[in-house]
Amino acid sequence: MNGMDRVLPIAGASVRASLRGVRLIGLAALGSIPTLVVLAIVAARSPASSVHDAAQLLFVSLTLPIVMTLVTLVLGVAQFRGEIEDDTLAYLTSRSVPRALVAVGKYLGCVAAGCVILLPTAMLPLAVADAAGAGPPSSEATIAIASAVVLGVLAYSAIFLLLGLLSSSALILGLIFGFLWEGLLQLLSGTLPRLTVAYYLHSLVSLETPGGPMSGYTTVFSSGEAVAVLLGVALGMLLMTAAVFRYAETAPHRSSA
Repeated sequence: MNGMDRVLPIAGASVRASLRGVRLIGLAALGSIPTLVVLAIVAARSPASSVHDAAQLLFVSLTLPIVMTLVTLVLGVAQFRGEIEDDTLAYLTSRSVPRALVAVGKYLGCVAAGCVILLPTAMLPLAVADAAGAGPPSSEATIAIASAVVLGVLAYSAIFLLLGLLSSSALILGLIFGFLWEGLLQLLSGTLPRLTVAYYLHSLVSLETPGGPMSGYTTVFSSGEAVAVLLGVALGMLLMTAAVFRYAETAPHRSSA
């Protein structure tokens, strides 16, 4: 049995566990907020150009900094923390499956679940604007949004996966990271914004949509460099998670994540 034969069932189980019940309903409702805003703008009989611009601006002002952060936080933290608290992680670690492969499987499941929720909900406002007569988005805008969603899910999932493994307060720490670290550093001058994942996501979207409503973000990097940094963050955090999981204590702690 090779590594993928062990990883894929773990990833599949992770996806199924992530996308069910109240969690799925809540995350889908969260992801639908930008679409509801666009529908409200359409209902207000705003000009087609305003609807078109709003659908894209909501992606960089709402989906990227808030919706994506919360969705990946909930999904990422739950991968390890939920099983640690329920004392079900021992089932995997006692079946001769290397812990590194368990970490990779859970990460892939988290990424898949995040994309299942975020890709459709990120594209839906554009579809609503098109149906309202604003016209379809450019191919550059569509590709930029899809790329940012996938790369953002890859990076944030790896970060929150590690937090869920390390701390029983992972949700609180994740909120601090997502809305203080990521949000606050973006407002500062100099090189500090480059220490955030959001900087590279905004850079990528802006560089890939020159002249559109999502352009104009000041960056010193190219699209390729932004992609490389985001993939580097994802890989680095995943490797760290796999390394920590080899020696981590997985006995349950009866406290909320």
